[in-house]
Amino acid sequence: MRKNFILLISFLLLASCINLKEPYPQINYYKLSPDNSSVSHLEPIDATLMIRDFTASSEIETTHLLTLWDNSYIQKYYYHRWISDAPNMVTDYINSVLSSNKFFTKGVVNSSSLAIPDYIIEGEILDMMAYSTKKSEPNQNYVFISVKITLIKRTMLLDDNDVLLSEVYPFKIIRKDNKVNTIPDSFSRAWTKVADQIVVAVHNQIKKDKEGSI
Repeated sequence: MRKNFILLISFLLLASCINLKEPYPQINYYKLSPDNSSVSHLEPIDATLMIRDFTASSEIETTHLLTLWDNSYIQKYYYHRWISDAPNMVTDYINSVLSSNKFFTKGVVNSSSLAIPDYIIEGEILDMMAYSTKKSEPNQNYVFISVKITLIKRTMLLDDNDVLLSEVYPFKIIRKDNKVNTIPDSFSRAWTKVADQIVVAVHNQIKKDKEGSI
């Protein structure tokens, strides 16, 4: 009996050692990949634009992909993550859209820049969630984003800056199913559409302001 007991303990210890040597599950990292943009036609404006770091609630400010299942509970995917948290990732994405298209001839800068901007964009991500269902209901697997954009004209008096634009931009993209791998691409398409709306609105407001000051 004692011999069998020792053999059982040895087997369990050996099994635990084998498990410890098993590799950890692979972590998949994602980023926002631009979809087909529709703003390349905008003419350059002689101005400097600063994009301040976007903000978001603590629930959204994470690198983990999230999905709300049947409006009952949120699943956090530990092995499916963004390359950075949502506010930083969206800030960088909006910055890249504005910079790569050279809409502002004096440059697009971030908050750490020493440049004195003519205009400033502030952004607050209100919602960035994937919605999934285990039921066979059409169009119930989707992503939804909502962001508030404020465009400020910098004046000589720092306490008297003019707000040229304050608008909320919501957007929804239907996913083909409830699988986690459909989430990043859907968010990329959603942010491309919203980024285009933001760029056009900001460009039009700044153009209007500069024409009014001539």
